[in-house]
Amino acid sequence: MSRLIEGGKPEQLIARHVRRWELQQRQSRQTPTPPTLVNRAVIALSRQPGSGGAAVAREVADRLGWHVFDRELVEYIAAQAHARERVIASIDERVRSLMEEWVRSVLDRNYLSPHTYLRHLMSVVLTIAHHGQAVLVGRGCHLIVNPLTTLRVRVIAPLERRLATVARLQGLDPKAARRQVHHDDAERAAFIRAHFHRDIDDPADYDMVLNLAALDIKSGAAVVIGALRGKFGDPGVLLNPPSVIQPSR
Repeated sequence: MSRLIEGGKPEQLIARHVRRWELQQRQSRQTPTPPTLVNRAVIALSRQPGSGGAAVAREVADRLGWHVFDRELVEYIAAQAHARERVIASIDERVRSLMEEWVRSVLDRNYLSPHTYLRHLMSVVLTIAHHGQAVLVGRGCHLIVNPLTTLRVRVIAPLERRLATVARLQGLDPKAARRQVHHDDAERAAFIRAHFHRDIDDPADYDMVLNLAALDIKSGAAVVIGALRGKFGDPGVLLNPPSVIQPSR
């Protein structure tokens, strides 16, 4: 189902998600069935760079027939904030120094403060979560949504595997891949610490921590779906057959 949102405008992504939810609500009224919390649940997936977490998120969404929101969150925030996508991307999961913020606010007419970004991020995430059946990736989503209606997942992998993945996907040599991974780790941790005052690696903030050391993407997705079923009930028959997902960050 994640394939349906590729190439769509940000406004259309949310609208399509809402329309599908409304259709399901009408169908459920016509054919009464026992209510299940899973119909309103979401998955919030945090991932280490190079762990394969983003690929797991898309595999899970494909199997369940849900929408996945990763890069799509940046696109929609840009539309909602009437800002260029590159402006949003420049602060997405990042923290700037006070000096850098001051310089940008003076020199860049497209400046968007981290506070404004966070406000739009929370608005978008909560809107999606309200309608359920979505996989939200990164950006502190696991700390924004209601834990009672969310499966909160942290995907990790051994460092050497992560380095190899980033080197392959970005065409980097081993030293550059190591610098990139350490840089991304630090930025994501700083983003969570600055905006949510939490430790991104605190297991208490997740329902499960999934280590892909010995699992491929499909197996990891199956574990996540099993945890979803365990927390909220059976999500029903898979709407789409598993697709081949290339490893991603």
